[in-house]
Amino acid sequence: MAFKPASDAPLLVGDIGGTNARFALYDHAGVAAGGGKLLVRDTLAASDHGYFADVVQAFLSANAVLPDTLSGASLAVVCPLGAGEVRFTNSPWRFLRN
Repeated sequence: MAFKPASDAPLLVGDIGGTNARFALYDHAGVAAGGGKLLVRDTLAASDHGYFADVVQAFLSANAVLPDTLSGASLAVVCPLGAGEVRFTNSPWRFLRN
């Protein structure tokens, strides 16, 4: 069965650590699950961005992408998980998970 995305818009994917945040835009439109392709990717230093939202915005801005034009996001986070809060061990970044 073919994967039917809700939108033809790309998906923001990322591997987030306390030192670096690696992001990519993933084109999944009209393809089987896992059959898409990375459109652009970049690695940004955590130390250059005071807040997690800042590093996300920096990647999107550098690629002329407005957040509301994405079909969604999938982020892998490298850090211990607390009771609902994500706290990086070597970065001041914190956010709530859901």
